[in-house]
Amino acid sequence: LARVKNKLGQHSGAIEAMKRAVDINGKNPDYRYWMGQIFMDAQRPTEAIEEWKATLDLDPKYVDALASMGRYHFERANKSDLKKSVEYFQKALAIAPDQIVLIADIGEAEMKMENWDAAIASFTRAVEADPDAKELKDVYLHLAQCFQAKNKIPKAIEWYKKAIEVDPKSADAYLELGWLYKTTKKKADAIDAFTKYLGVRPDADNKKEIEDEIYFLKKDQGE
Repeated sequence: LARVKNKLGQHSGAIEAMKRAVDINGKNPDYRYWMGQIFMDAQRPTEAIEEWKATLDLDPKYVDALASMGRYHFERANKSDLKKSVEYFQKALAIAPDQIVLIADIGEAEMKMENWDAAIASFTRAVEADPDAKELKDVYLHLAQCFQAKNKIPKAIEWYKKAIEVDPKSADAYLELGWLYKTTKKKADAIDAFTKYLGVRPDADNKKEIEDEIYFLKKDQGE
């Protein structure tokens, strides 16, 4: 009942229903975990963290609680919290190595800390675990962004292309390819990438800027 109310956005009712369940059996880690989840959905993170910590006190290997703690610290985004997020994700992954999303989560936290090599290692591992991109698509884009940050332009271009293969509507990949092709003097490729970017994002805020880029690139080519 509590989870149904929570899905319906009835957070107060969900909290009351879940509290009754916890009062009956506070030693059930599932109840404490879902209590935390409902608190988080209700924008009450302090209480959510308390419940997830209680979950882990009852069951230190409760993967969802470890992952939720990791995501909480990830969203706070400062370096100290990002380090904690990696620790929680790694603990969860050690227990559930088949959860590919946890590998990507680690990569994203490392990426936010600008630990490019560590991020690349995690994202590469995620790709190897999910070669058909059935679960993850963003890792291809993130790999390209990491290589771009390291000024590894050929590798960045390679991964932006792969990002487009798994997600042909990846506007960010087309846009970044356009800039990279322009930087490397591949004007025809830049025009193509920018044009495809506008094709998948016709109402882009930078539409005028990109249209101007296409115009001047074509002009340089004598078109």
